[in-house]
Amino acid sequence: MYSSMQFYREIINHGENVAEAMITLENGACIHLKTSTVLCSVTQNTYVEISGEKAGIRMEPHTPGKELMMVECTEEGYFRDVKPVIEDVSPYYGQVNHFVDCCLNGTECICKTDEAVAIMKIIDAIYKSAEIKEPINF
Repeated sequence: MYSSMQFYREIINHGENVAEAMITLENGACIHLKTSTVLCSVTQNTYVEISGEKAGIRMEPHTPGKELMMVECTEEGYFRDVKPVIEDVSPYYGQVNHFVDCCLNGTECICKTDEAVAIMKIIDAIYKSAEIKEPINF
């Protein structure tokens, strides 16, 4: 039986634990990306958060009551909470169904090859930037 601290030590001593990047786009927008297999944090959960000038959204798929939260700025300049309505379907089920549909019916794939290549270039640049301790521009 492992204690949580033994588990953390196992992960930390045998591989990368945290990857973090700040990606600045041509239009000046920034993406703060942080991922980890184990992260010693006040909150231990999985989430995706997107913040913008006019709206923000946070998704915590494993936290009951906080699965999806959104705030938006009205034209009058006030913030209001919004509860988006989304279909409650497993993302994996949807991905598998879409893949099968592409194979059987020739449906165009949502994820294009050039998009996947672009994402791999970004990931490679993140690692290269960490290695040389300099920003990567492309």
